[in-house]
Amino acid sequence: GLPPANQVRQAALEFCLMGTHGLTAPAGMSLITNRLTQDWWLPCPEESTIWQHVCQDQMPTMVAGESAYYPDLVAEMWYAVDITSLYAGWSQEAFPNYGLAVSTDDTWVRAWFYSSQYDEDPSLRPRLVIEYQTIFPLKLPLPGGRRGWLLTTEAGGGDCATDRVDE
Repeated sequence: GLPPANQVRQAALEFCLMGTHGLTAPAGMSLITNRLTQDWWLPCPEESTIWQHVCQDQMPTMVAGESAYYPDLVAEMWYAVDITSLYAGWSQEAFPNYGLAVSTDDTWVRAWFYSSQYDEDPSLRPRLVIEYQTIFPLKLPLPGGRRGWLLTTEAGGGDCATDRVDE
């Protein structure tokens, strides 16, 4: 499973850029994640079942999310959007997880990112990267009836009664 929100330092959604088209005006681009607030898998009846496009009149409602600006775009490079606050909301059940709508804010740049269906090289699919620290609960007093314990990274720790040097 995924770590609880109180252990997460950062959660980022990363995308690998396949390529761009239309870099005639500003070469930069913002990646924007919008949190979906309802179920959205309603395909258009006239669309192919392979792509499952969402019809304009069936667009799900969204809440503005996080964004990240990248001034230079390079193919086969990874670009990330920090979604730590969204992860915390989902993890703590502050709101349901219906997914994210990812878009750009620049009409001059068309960027293609590898999708989760890309099967030639699965390592290029979008990925969720979570940095976290495990919190170990310590209950005091520690067992053993000794004067104290030294917490170490070594198995078994150390006995403060014999390992400690008093100044």
